[in-house]
Amino acid sequence: MQFGGLFKNLAKHGKKITNFHSFHHRDANHSSAQHWVMTGEANFGAGTTQTWPSYGSIASAFHGTNAPNGLPTYIKMSSLQHDDAAWMGGKYTGYDATREGRKDLRLLGSDQKFQRRLKMLSIMEHNYKAKDQQIAKSWNDLKEQAVNVILGEASKAFKIEGDKEYDDYKDNNFGKDMITAVRLIEAGSKFVTLNYGGWDMHGNIAGSIKSQAPSLDQAFAALISDLDERGMLDETLVMITSEFSRTPKINTSAGRDHWPKVMSVVMAGGGMKRGYIHGTSDPTGSEPDENPVSVPDWAATVWTLMGIDPLRRLAGPGNRPMPINYDGVVLKDALA
Repeated sequence: MQFGGLFKNLAKHGKKITNFHSFHHRDANHSSAQHWVMTGEANFGAGTTQTWPSYGSIASAFHGTNAPNGLPTYIKMSSLQHDDAAWMGGKYTGYDATREGRKDLRLLGSDQKFQRRLKMLSIMEHNYKAKDQQIAKSWNDLKEQAVNVILGEASKAFKIEGDKEYDDYKDNNFGKDMITAVRLIEAGSKFVTLNYGGWDMHGNIAGSIKSQAPSLDQAFAALISDLDERGMLDETLVMITSEFSRTPKINTSAGRDHWPKVMSVVMAGGGMKRGYIHGTSDPTGSEPDENPVSVPDWAATVWTLMGIDPLRRLAGPGNRPMPINYDGVVLKDALA
């Protein structure tokens, strides 16, 4: 297993990860390619329209929208296109835990002040409750869930500064998002997405890679090491991918352009075989050579590792049964 020279920290954890070297599809457009990778379904020419639910939304439907402590099952740490519920509806969209969203989950004042406000709210709601019991009950359930999040264990997941491993992540925002994700999984969330953009290097790719790669190397290596030490790696599936790769040949601007025909995907934990490479590309890195992996194959494997039957159907538009995966084959060779 070989690593580029800018991934010196990750290289130390090669025995804990799985590399797919033959992942491929045929869409070189940013938005629709991202739709394909984020949902497992193609949507050529999609633009900004999402027509299929993301992995996180389906996980939310399978596990329920919230953990027992009120923490959302599906949490989005940063903005990522096509990371939504599409026809499944807003209930399964996931919680937007951007910087502002995280603040909404934390108690910013004292417990006493918060309790006084809750009491005042109850007084204001008293007459309303008497008029419409059903709507009042729905509102009360939602309010109770919010209170449980703010006052309970769930909000502590976002207080990362007190974590014993905080120093390993604190050097950049992506690292802070990583440790927050670890704490969210510990607290009961089931699916967390992160975004570390900036890889569209059509020009000066050498300089851009030197600027971009070290933060990913440091944070991802810390994540793998941390999950392993906490005893969480075997139960937590980690996936790192992009919408596509880059052209095998350097262009006239000393950069590389869009190339979906073959790319690498890194996975770890959650039932994956450790220290394993699946598939190869041809000698020029242009096409898959051995054991090609399609998007549906990858999606079927992810669902299986999450304990979700890839052949499962969900109620779609018009209450029609919609399969979550059409023709994917589980990559059994890559499983532990």
